[in-house]
Amino acid sequence: MRCLLMTFAVVLALGPALRAGDDPPVAKRAEQSPRERFEALSQEYNKAQQEFLQAYQKLKTDEEREQLLEEKYPQPERYAPQFLELAEQNPKDPVAVDALSWIVQHARKGTKVDRAIELLARDYAEDRKLGSIVTILVYSSSPRAPELLRAVLDKNPSREARGQACFALAQLLVNQAGLVRQLATSPSLAKRLEPFYGKEGLDRLKKSNPDQLEKEAEGLFERIKQEFGDLKQEFGDLKHYRGPLAKAAEGELFELHHLAVGKEAPRSRAKTSTASR
Repeated sequence: MRCLLMTFAVVLALGPALRAGDDPPVAKRAEQSPRERFEALSQEYNKAQQEFLQAYQKLKTDEEREQLLEEKYPQPERYAPQFLELAEQNPKDPVAVDALSWIVQHARKGTKVDRAIELLARDYAEDRKLGSIVTILVYSSSPRAPELLRAVLDKNPSREARGQACFALAQLLVNQAGLVRQLATSPSLAKRLEPFYGKEGLDRLKKSNPDQLEKEAEGLFERIKQEFGDLKQEFGDLKHYRGPLAKAAEGELFELHHLAVGKEAPRSRAKTSTASR
């Protein structure tokens, strides 16, 4: 189930392209502060999203909706270069973290995402704001995602951020292990995932040892119980769960120890027993 969720999340990132709108004139851009530039880019994207949704809701047929998706969907990857440029031109300004975080949260795939994650891990792992974005990396196809999660876990002064990074890293490793096994049994899956991971990324993933990935994840879940158990889960596969991380980690460990080897979940057994009465 976790791998299906991961696959669906990745598929949502592959939308039709849209021209990201014209940049402000050079003179106007020169007059903008880094923060003003960030806000202008964000507003431009948000406006495009709102206009798209309004148009989409007015359509009556699937054919019309598909055409609109193909022609007008505001693809975040087309905005990513401008946010990356803003961050690289203003590395000491707090807006750099915001711009790089925007890319990670919205674009999800591509070289600009990889670069944004690389910069966050290298230069900004100690920024407390990263606690609010690391959880989205649970579904990331970027080979850099584990690097950022490890950096936040090791360096961030915020216990909240470290706890969320630890949980996200554990879930990401479990997701990757499941995907490796799926690729081994379903070769056709590689073609569907290549637009997100790239050929090199898929080849690297196929060479991973799923047992080792799950073993590391198990250690991280145990660490969560010891160090971050009282924190609340914010996102990931348990996005509707808001209980303590310790309980969430216990559930993940149960799946690793039992469901991974084909054992039936207690809830499923209970349903079967009830249905047979």
